[in-house]
Amino acid sequence: MSAIARYRSLARLVSGSILVLWCSGCLVMPIHHSKNMRSLSAEAPPKQVDLSFVKIGETSRDQVLERLGWIDTRVADPSFFLGRWADNSWGLAWEGASYFTAAGGYNQIWKAHNVVIDFDGNAIVSGITAFPDKSMLATLAARLRPASGHTLDLSAPTTIPVEYIPDLGHESHAGDLILSREELEFLELPNGTKKQKYNFKTSVENVTRMTMGSSDPAQPGQVCVVLHFQQKIPVGKHMTILAKLADTALLVQYFVKDGSLVHTKGE
Repeated sequence: MSAIARYRSLARLVSGSILVLWCSGCLVMPIHHSKNMRSLSAEAPPKQVDLSFVKIGETSRDQVLERLGWIDTRVADPSFFLGRWADNSWGLAWEGASYFTAAGGYNQIWKAHNVVIDFDGNAIVSGITAFPDKSMLATLAARLRPASGHTLDLSAPTTIPVEYIPDLGHESHAGDLILSREELEFLELPNGTKKQKYNFKTSVENVTRMTMGSSDPAQPGQVCVVLHFQQKIPVGKHMTILAKLADTALLVQYFVKDGSLVHTKGE
């Protein structure tokens, strides 16, 4: 099929879709626009994220940090670099109407990107891998397992700021996860006169696993993870939280065992 024929087929498909949606009381129009990009960095984004300079066996860690600083997730580890960013160049303009009401809006379509760059003992690139969000915990666990010399210092409790999400569409609750040798604790931050009903303290052994939730690609500075518990606690048998990637890496170090995120045999 020629390029012109493909274009005409696409135009017919889009036109037909718009007609069907319009006839059902809702008009949806895909719109292409100039690319926008976001990352954890507050600096202006580059025109594009260029990874072509990264060469296995040649590029140094210092060069990676210098040229890819904008996508750095700040996971502080000398053996690998973790980058994450999001971009969008499409959006959906929509309008809906009924006999008595009408509404409309525009929603941008964001896509998140992740890359891990590994270094050898001489701080030279030994590998580079792009991966989806669903592989985030496995990617971190493979590099942060105790057997590779990574251990989290728990001589004093480690505090991680998170947002707890009780259910989809519900208000999130900011607080701190406090990691200690034997216990995991959550303390809600004060919020006016509202009761802090989700505070809890439980044994580390009560955590059976840690999985990825549905992260918002428009907010690449944080990811959604779910902690699963064997015994029910004030938040139930699972806890969905939002955390920065550097803090998520700390959680992985806290729970990881022999490269797995399963801390006990329970489910």
